[in-house]
Amino acid sequence: MDNKDDWHNIYITDCTGKKFFNTNASPMATMSEIHNLKRHLEAIKSGAKLYAKVGIDKDTAVLMLDGASYHGASQSMDDILDDDLLNDLMS
Repeated sequence: MDNKDDWHNIYITDCTGKKFFNTNASPMATMSEIHNLKRHLEAIKSGAKLYAKVGIDKDTAVLMLDGASYHGASQSMDDILDDDLLNDLMS
């Protein structure tokens, strides 16, 4: 059974610090949620009118994973899952 600590918090934020599309995902669903929010982020950065109405600042919008900025290639999901696996083995 998954421990709550195994789940990841993913959202988009901007210079206001407000959380947009805030979601929690299980380890199995985390990459899918990151992919979905990356698509939203791309639309925000492109200036899509729908997102401007929500009030997201396109110049400072960033994807967050567990409270830290997510930069894709510089942070692999394998590293995150390795941490999860280690935590499971230790408990």
